[in-house]
Amino acid sequence: MGVCFISSSSVDHFISRNLYHFLNQKKINVWASNIDQIAPGTDNYSDVIKEKIDKASGSILLVSKDYMESEFIIEHELPKIFEKRAKDENYFVFPVLIEKGIDFSNYSKIDTVNMQYVNPPTNALKGLEMAAADAVFESIYRVIENFSPQLIQKSNKVDKKKDRDLKKLIDTQLTQKSPKKVSKKKLDETTNHLSKQVKHALLENVLIKENLEKEYKLALRKTERSTNLLDDTVAEWLNILKELKEAQESKKYLNEELMQTKKSQSKNERQKKFQRDLQLVKNQTNRKIRNLKSNAVYTMSNLDKLFPKTEDEIKTLKKIQSHKLSESFFNESKFSRLEKRFIKFSQIYKERKEKLSIEKEEFCLGNKRSYKNRLDAEKEMSYVESEYNKKFNIYRCRDCNSWHFSTKK
Repeated sequence: MGVCFISSSSVDHFISRNLYHFLNQKKINVWASNIDQIAPGTDNYSDVIKEKIDKASGSILLVSKDYMESEFIIEHELPKIFEKRAKDENYFVFPVLIEKGIDFSNYSKIDTVNMQYVNPPTNALKGLEMAAADAVFESIYRVIENFSPQLIQKSNKVDKKKDRDLKKLIDTQLTQKSPKKVSKKKLDETTNHLSKQVKHALLENVLIKENLEKEYKLALRKTERSTNLLDDTVAEWLNILKELKEAQESKKYLNEELMQTKKSQSKNERQKKFQRDLQLVKNQTNRKIRNLKSNAVYTMSNLDKLFPKTEDEIKTLKKIQSHKLSESFFNESKFSRLEKRFIKFSQIYKERKEKLSIEKEEFCLGNKRSYKNRLDAEKEMSYVESEYNKKFNIYRCRDCNSWHFSTKK
């Protein structure tokens, strides 16, 4: 007794290994087949697993799609675990969800409907960041601590006894003037204990560093991708605003020209034609302004989503940077460049957005321009017909109760 058995698929060895070392660090004795490997060529492999389950104080089930498709787990491990649980009321079984959308038809006893899981489906381990995964591991430790505290106490007692023996040995050597010869067996035991502790600490650091480096590379790729996308989108938005400003200035000039022609007393054919041409160009400019406004609003909505996303990714990089073990692989200059670019884009966007006031155009389903009355629709339709040399129909929409026009078939 006094051991916690981890039941997992070989595909999920990475999560299993992380949980194993996390619980070991918390002074819980753990056994997992993918870490405490059974010697190759061992007869009756299933009997060895069943013996480990039988001797354990409880089991943790790391449930995933691969776990439910494993023939060995379904036929040997799970039946033995629940058989042991039926015989011993103190034997605990804590299932943990690794991913969502699992089919439990192969072994319905561990369905989320029938069993209470340590973590909900929204907090499944696959895809979680390191901090969130550690929070789930901490929940597993707390559950074990509440259900079976003696499991932790026993492992603590073993370590404390070894530490006391070591301290006693050192004190004896320092205080005695003519120290007695320490037995070789006792010295070997102490040395082995110390070397195991050092190896364990080094292994923990290596694993944490590897996980941290993987998370850093992934976060860096995401941040670079988001910052580049932000760069392109901000440049596109500024270009739209520039075109919009030019179109509005052009409209202002056309309005002034039209006013002058209308005030003019002479109404010869040439002047009338010039006035019609001006009106046509003005209508085209109005449509261009409307399209540019629509594009500017759409690009702004994209930027409003992109800025918080990039900010979160930069925060993740900062969190990794604060870890002591990140010094060997963290690229300070690259991160600094990304952060400066993000700050620059956000300042430009904030300043321009505050000064900008764009009225949102009204569009119906299918991105059709809506008109409040038939007269407005007819005016616009006449300009479009003359420009594109096509005939259109005017109709009232049932969805928005406004007026649209469409091409005649």
